[in-house]
Amino acid sequence: MAGGISSGAPGEASARSSIVTLINSSVGVGVLSLPYAFRAAGWVGGLALLAFVATVEAFTLYVLSRYAEHTDAVTYAIVVRRMLGPRASMFLAGVLMVYLFGSCVAYLIIFGDCLHPLVLGALGDHWFTHRNAVLPFFSAVLMFPLCLPRTLDAIVGVSAVALYGIVAMVGIVTYRNAGIIAVEPSPWAEVQPFNVSLDALAAVPIIIFGMQCHAQVITVFNELEERPRLVKNLFPSGLFRLRGSDEEEDGAQDAVVDGVADGTGAETESEAGPRQSRKSRKLRGMRRVVMAAIGLTAAGYSAIGLTGYLAFPHSAQSNILNNFSRRDGLMQLCRALVGLMKVVSYPINHHPARTCTQDVVAALTGHRPDSAAFNFAHAAGFYLATLAVALAVSDLGQVFKVVGGTNGAFLILGLPGALLMKYASDKALASRIPLVVEQPLLVARGEAPPPRPYRLLTSKLWWAGLGLVGLCVGVLALTIVSIVYPMQPGGE
Repeated sequence: MAGGISSGAPGEASARSSIVTLINSSVGVGVLSLPYAFRAAGWVGGLALLAFVATVEAFTLYVLSRYAEHTDAVTYAIVVRRMLGPRASMFLAGVLMVYLFGSCVAYLIIFGDCLHPLVLGALGDHWFTHRNAVLPFFSAVLMFPLCLPRTLDAIVGVSAVALYGIVAMVGIVTYRNAGIIAVEPSPWAEVQPFNVSLDALAAVPIIIFGMQCHAQVITVFNELEERPRLVKNLFPSGLFRLRGSDEEEDGAQDAVVDGVADGTGAETESEAGPRQSRKSRKLRGMRRVVMAAIGLTAAGYSAIGLTGYLAFPHSAQSNILNNFSRRDGLMQLCRALVGLMKVVSYPINHHPARTCTQDVVAALTGHRPDSAAFNFAHAAGFYLATLAVALAVSDLGQVFKVVGGTNGAFLILGLPGALLMKYASDKALASRIPLVVEQPLLVARGEAPPPRPYRLLTSKLWWAGLGLVGLCVGVLALTIVSIVYPMQPGGE
C-alpha cells in the first residue's frame, strides 16, 4: 500500500508520537466533565461505562485503520468513498466538517475562558485584557501557526509538551480531590455505586465524546512508521492476535477483534474464500498504538471521574475546575494547562478538516489541491471563521451539544458499523460466485461440491456492524432527548 498521506510524508511518525497525537485528540472538552458523569451514573456505573466505551472506541479505531489499509486510503473520506460510495463520502464530508468546525470553536472558547482570568490577574483591568482582545491575540500567536504544517508529525514536539500538561492536569485535579476526600470522615457513604434512573443516561454522551479521536486516526495511521517498535512488547503476544500475518507468532489463531474486523467470524478461510489482504506489521503496530492511547486516556479519566465524584458527591459541576476557588494558585496553574491543551487540540482537529476539504474539492473538480498557497488560505479562513463564532457566542450551550453529539455519533459508531456491514456483504457476494459457476460442472463430473459460501447472518463482522449502527441510533436519540429534557443528576 502507499501508506502515506497526501502531504508527502508517509511513514515518518514514531509509535510514541502517534500515541501522543491520539491522546491529545481524544482528551477534549469532556475531560473535566467526568466527575459530573460519575455523579450521574454512580461510581461503579461510571467505571463500567468508561470501560465499555473505551473498548468500543478502540475497536472502531482499529476498524478504521484496518479498512484504510484494505482500501489503500489516506483519509476517512476516501475509505468511505471506496467502500460505501461517493454519496456516503459526501455525507461524511459534511458531518466531519461541521463536527471539526464546532470542536475548534469550543477549543477557542475554552482557551479564552482559561486565559482571560490569568491575563486579567497579571495585567489588571484594561481594554487589552478583555476577553475579546485576549482571545484573538493569543490564539493568533499560539494556535494559528500550528495549523500551517502539512503533517501532524510536524507538531509532535508541541504535542509532547501538551501531553505532559495533560498528565500534570490529571495529577493536580486528582491531588486536590484527594485532599478533600482525606478530611471527610466517610467519603464513600455519600456516593452511590449505581444511579438507577434516567438521569444516569446523562453520563453516556459525556464519556463517548470525551474519548473520540476518530477524525484523526487514519491520518495518524498513514503517518505511522512501517515498523512501529515502541509498544510491541507492552501487551501479551496473544492479545488481539492477527490472522494471516507474515510472522509465525501471529499465525496461530484470530483474536476476537481481528476476527470481527476482517469478517472471519465463525468461518474458516476455505469456507469464506481467499483473503483479500494480509495485515501488515504497520497495522499490528497501529493496533498497539490504539490500545495504549485509549488505555492511558481511560486511566486518566477514571482518576479524575472517581476522585471528583468522591470529593463533590452532590455538587460536581460539568467543569470540575468550577468547583475550586480562583484564588487557588495550583488550580490556576491547572487552568493554564487546560489552555495549553486547547492550543494543541485546535491544530490537531484542523488537520483532518483541511484533508476533508481537499477530498471534497477533488470529488467535485477531479483535482486535489495541495499547494502551499491552498494550505495557508485554508488555515487562515478556517481560523478566522472559528474565531468569529467563538467571539460572537461565548457559550455554545445546547446548540453545540446537538452538533457535537449527533455528528460525533456518526463518526465514532455509525460509519465504522456501516463499513463492517458493507465488507461482510461484499465478502458474502464474492464467495457465491465460484459456487454458481463451478457447482454445475462439479456435479456433472460427480466431484465434490465447492465449499460453503460465506454466510452473512452467521458472520461476527455483520453483527458487529449492526450493533455499532444500533448504538449510533441510541446515542443520537439520547443526545436529542437530553437537549429537549435536560437531566439533573442527584435530584438538585
